[in-house]
Amino acid sequence: MPRDPTIAIRDCLAEIVVLREIAARITLQTFRSDPIARRAAAYAIQTISEAVRQIPNDWLAEFPNEPWEQIKRIGDRIRHEYFRLDDAIL
Repeated sequence: MPRDPTIAIRDCLAEIVVLREIAARITLQTFRSDPIARRAAAYAIQTISEAVRQIPNDWLAEFPNEPWEQIKRIGDRIRHEYFRLDDAIL
């Protein structure tokens, strides 16, 4: 049975809250030297990436200005190219 897409949307929204909280609390310089914050951000982005893959494409098409394919691919990049990630992008 396919996963309910609204669960994936809720997952995305919850992780966006985490990312906004990290951004509000620390500067980029602090972020670069804080491995816990970096891992939390990477995990949140991976979760969003995976969740977006669970949302039907016709739902995503209702928001054509969002970079859905890039969002889907960033999780793979974090998992497989973690050593080459730019902190400013995270």
